Amino acid sequence: KFANIFNSASDAIFIHDMQGRFMEVNQVACERLGYRKSEMLQKSAMDIDVQEFAGLAEQRFRDIEQEGKLTFESAHLKKDGTLIPVEISSKLIDYEGKPCILSVARDITNRKQIEDTLRINEATLHEAQAIAKIGSFVWDLRSDALEWSRHMFEIAGLDPDGFYGNLQDTMLTIIHPEDVESVQRHVSDMVQQKKTWPMEFRIVRPDGEIRWIRSGARFTFDENGMPVWSIGVHHDITQHKQAKAALLESEKKY
Repeated sequence: KFANIFNSASDAIFIHDMQGRFMEVNQVACERLGYRKSEMLQKSAMDIDVQEFAGLAEQRFRDIEQEGKLTFESAHLKKDGTLIPVEISSKLIDYEGKPCILSVARDITNRKQIEDTLRINEATLHEAQAIAKIGSFVWDLRSDALEWSRHMFEIAGLDPDGFYGNLQDTMLTIIHPEDVESVQRHVSDMVQQKKTWPMEFRIVRPDGEIRWIRSGARFTFDENGMPVWSIGVHHDITQHKQAKAALLESEKKY
């Protein structure tokens, strides 16, 4: 029964001694790595680790011996040289009367591909926002929590680590003092009327530079008609405002 469960598992399972030599492996481990079982039992955990992770093996063995368990990411190398990213859960066990390590390795190839796609999408979005001079935001009205995109921080000249993370403090910190009241009134009107329309206001960067922002947002309401979320964009229109002011000044002069 134990053998059936061991070999029917969907993840690769390895049992090795404290030096990394394999004592037992299941069928999935053999099939995934492309070795016969007899070949696997001649190898060690370091033999199937890619080089950058193989050097960490001894320290991980010590950590498992001290803590009793450890979960980490690594990468296994198949017989044909193909690399497989894995998440490994290891535990210290007693096997045939001596301490050994039981490791369950889960293939996380799909997860890594999704993470890579998300990173690429995030980088593409950031570049697009930088070109368009647009920053996006998500506001949780229930907690007043505020999240900004990377380019929004660049527009405001703020360090993400020092960001307050809520609308009230953000408004009082970066919005021009003369515009705070009108922005608050505008937001309140949109929530009460359940409608959205753009607004323009000024922000003051930490270096004292004043920038003009054109903001647009949409609200989501719950079944009771209470506002829950708001998602929107802030467009830096400073150059447009400056050009318009210069044009008016020119027209006035001539």
